[in-house]
Amino acid sequence: MENKSNKLAVISLIINAVLIIAVIILFVKMPSGANDDTVVVSNDSTPVLDVSKLHEKGENAVVVYYNGDSLNTKSKLILDIQNDILTAQADAEKKLQSKQSELMAWDKKWRDKGMLTSTEEMQYAKDGEKKQMELMTMQQELEQELYALQNNLTLTGYARIAKFTQDLALKNGYDYVLSYQLGGQLMFANSKMDITSELIEMMNADWDATFTEEGEEPAAE
Repeated sequence: MENKSNKLAVISLIINAVLIIAVIILFVKMPSGANDDTVVVSNDSTPVLDVSKLHEKGENAVVVYYNGDSLNTKSKLILDIQNDILTAQADAEKKLQSKQSELMAWDKKWRDKGMLTSTEEMQYAKDGEKKQMELMTMQQELEQELYALQNNLTLTGYARIAKFTQDLALKNGYDYVLSYQLGGQLMFANSKMDITSELIEMMNADWDATFTEEGEEPAAE
C-alpha cells in the first residue's frame, strides 16, 4: 500500500511541475513587439506622390529623425496598442490560471481519497495524462493567439508611423527620416533636425480626431 501512495505522490508532483512550466513558457517566450526595430514595407499600391520638394538624386539631401523612445511613451496610438497587448496577455494569464485551478482541484480530490486501488491508480494516471495534454494544448493556443494579436497590432503601429513620417517628409522636403532609439546605431544627430515633437503632435491630433468622430472621449495625456 505504501508503494501505491508513493506512486500517487509522484504523479501529483509531475502535474504540478507541468503547471509551473506552462506558465513560464507562456509569459517568457512572448516576443516584445513594442520595441522591435523591424522596418515594415507595404506591398500595397500607393498613389503618385508629390515629391517636388525633395532633392534630385539625394544632392544636398535633408535628413531628419525622430526619437522612437519618446514616440513609444507619448504617442496615444502606440500607448493604445501597448495597452491592448497587455490586456490580451492578462486575459490569457487568467484563462491559464483558471485551467490550473481546475486541474489542481481535480488532483486534490484524488489525493483526498487516500490509498487507491490498482484500478483507481490506473484511472487517475489516465485522466491525469489527458488533463495535462489539455493544459499544454491551451497554453500553445494562447501563445499563438497572443503572437498573432501582437504581430498585427505592431504592424499597424509601424504602418501608421510610416504614413505620418511620409506626410511630414513630403510636406517639408525631408529626403530621409530616421528613427533614433537609445542604444541604436545613430550615435549623434543635430537637435535641429529632430522632428519628434512634430510627429507626436500630428499622430495625437489624428488619434483624438478619430475617437471624437466615433463619439468617444480620447484618453487623457
